[in-house]
Amino acid sequence: MLYLVAVQIWGLNQGNYYGFDNLAGIWMWAAILSAMLHFPPRWFTQVKQRRRDIAWLKYY
Repeated sequence: MLYLVAVQIWGLNQGNYYGFDNLAGIWMWAAILSAMLHFPPRWFTQVKQRRRDIAWLKYY
């Protein structure tokens, strides 16, 4: 899904594909994705700690 978003924003820049021209672009996207993906698991961990009465949460 992120690939399709990138193609819509910047277009195809490596022939028929979207890609990065240098290593700095890859590291930039890795940092952005790490920051974005940090918050949902953190939120879910807080829910698990707060709501111990929901039995199925202990399996995740």
